[in-house]
Amino acid sequence: MFTLNEENNHSHKVEKRLELQKHYISVPFKAVLNRDILRVKYFIRNLEVSEYNRKLRNNIGVRLFGYPMRDGEMEFEIYEIQMWVKELFEECPYLFYYLAEDLEIARNLFLCLANINGVYKCGDEVSKIEFIKSETRPIANKIREEALKHELKLHKQNSKELREMLDRTLSPF
Repeated sequence: MFTLNEENNHSHKVEKRLELQKHYISVPFKAVLNRDILRVKYFIRNLEVSEYNRKLRNNIGVRLFGYPMRDGEMEFEIYEIQMWVKELFEECPYLFYYLAEDLEIARNLFLCLANINGVYKCGDEVSKIEFIKSETRPIANKIREEALKHELKLHKQNSKELREMLDRTLSPF
């Protein structure tokens, strides 16, 4: 994997590889339980100063591994994971600028922040959908605002691609 701090005389090859490959940050069970976000936080913050930050937009995955999950249980339903994600988002509010949407990673982390765990106990399907949409709207707006602000800071403009990616990612359905 490409390390952001190392000098590389083959920047064209590195740039090509960045276009073709997703980059992953692996987070073990113990880090989630301890709410240890340092490794991920520093990785994300280093992206901000990287000359490749535009190429890494929508290209980073966060893998949570080693967590004992019950059949049918989703990551966003687990309290410890929700708390870990909330802490990471507080430290790196522009996180969603970098997260890969096509791997469902960004949506799962969004749902952790939205804290919709108890929503399933609502009434009929229609009210459940409306309830989820109304409950997720404030955090979706904050995520969108932070990612767009980050892009504006880095590149002095907001791209249509980022807005469209955020719209797809920040829908709970």
